[in-house]
Order: sequence, then structure tokens, then C-alpha cells
Amino acid sequence: MDGATLTPKVRASSSGNAQVYTVEGSTTGIKEIQYSPSTIGDDVLSTHKGEYYKLTYADGSKVKVVDPVAYRPTFSSGSPIYDANTKYLNPQGQKVVFNSSTNTWVPE
Repeated sequence: MDGATLTPKVRASSSGNAQVYTVEGSTTGIKEIQYSPSTIGDDVLSTHKGEYYKLTYADGSKVKVVDPVAYRPTFSSGSPIYDANTKYLNPQGQKVVFNSSTNTWVPE
């Protein structure tokens, strides 16, 4: 990754499934990478259940690449809550939004 150094990071506020790395020396502006595997079928489900990758940039913006079928956002009053300053993408790189009627992520 462009000569950057990755250092494992321990997160106290996580389900324990995520792998998080601090990125140092990146020319792309990425400062943290997180991979969270799917917990569907496990005894204990994570908050989001489905697999996702999260990239956090030095300017505070984020990108989440989500499994469009299994990843679940958190909800408030029946509506999905999107993380602030975050773009959601499917594995093909398309921007997606959550469709509550089908419980899937669909291209914007």
C-alpha cells in the first residue's frame, strides 16, 4: 500500500471481530483501515452482522464497502442511521443506500 506502515490497533468499543490497522506514511491520505467479517451464523452477532471494510482518511471522511445483502445499519425510529461524513459503497464501487423495504443496499 504505497509504502505505508500498518500497525494493529486494539479497539475497546468493538464486538471483537474487527481487525483495525493504523496507517502511517500513506500518500493516499488513509489513516486507518478496518475489516469486519460477517457474524451471520455465529453464536454472537455483531451490530452490523454483515461483512464490511472501512477506510478512514486524514481529513476525517470515511468510506465503507459493505456486503449489500448482509450488512445492516443501525436504526432510529425505523430509519437507517448513516455514519456522519461516510460514503457507502458496494463491492463494485457504486454508491449505495439502504432500502428498508427489501433490507438490502441498492445503488443510489
